[in-house]
Amino acid sequence: MSENGEKKQKTKTTSVGCLIILVVLIAIGIMFFKRNGSSKPSSWPTSEITPETVAAALKEDSGLNPIWECRNFKDNIVEVKVIDSAINPGHKNLSVFFKIGQVWDETDLVRCVGGTVLSACSILYQNPKVDTVGMFALGEMTDQYGNSSLETVVKIIFNRDIANKINWEGFVEQFNIDPGNIYRIAESYHIRNGVLRYVKPDKIKLK
Repeated sequence: MSENGEKKQKTKTTSVGCLIILVVLIAIGIMFFKRNGSSKPSSWPTSEITPETVAAALKEDSGLNPIWECRNFKDNIVEVKVIDSAINPGHKNLSVFFKIGQVWDETDLVRCVGGTVLSACSILYQNPKVDTVGMFALGEMTDQYGNSSLETVVKIIFNRDIANKINWEGFVEQFNIDPGNIYRIAESYHIRNGVLRYVKPDKIKLK
């Protein structure tokens, strides 16, 4: 090989090496940026409670990852209502309405709603001014005339006293074994009869 050929080969090799190093540095920078972004502390615990701040808080990651959750919950929030507490001045009662999305059957529906409520409440109760949280799971219902409408299929109500007793990380582990537990400890819950009659009691213990 001529001297010029050797120089060209070395230049080509050096260029490839520099390109690889550049790609690696870019990848490290992206990973660093994502890590810093995900670790940014939430402002929700000290936020003013409005429908907008509640909806924004619910788009955050709870970090709990229950086995059963409604798919795309963050994108399926239909409405958030905020009402002043009649008992504790300055505190708020929340109602969150969301579409359930796709589920396998009625049993899966009830479990997925339970897991979604668990994650949502673990976030919402980080704000000390939240008293009651009502979670309303909406599904498409068709009447005898073939008309469809979005109606409440499952409702679960939590209050501050119950939330204060919960260790959320331990609670999600319990939920993954016993998904009916979240219904049993709630202040109240209601499951539409057309759904409840098909829930398998050997899969989820509601009472």
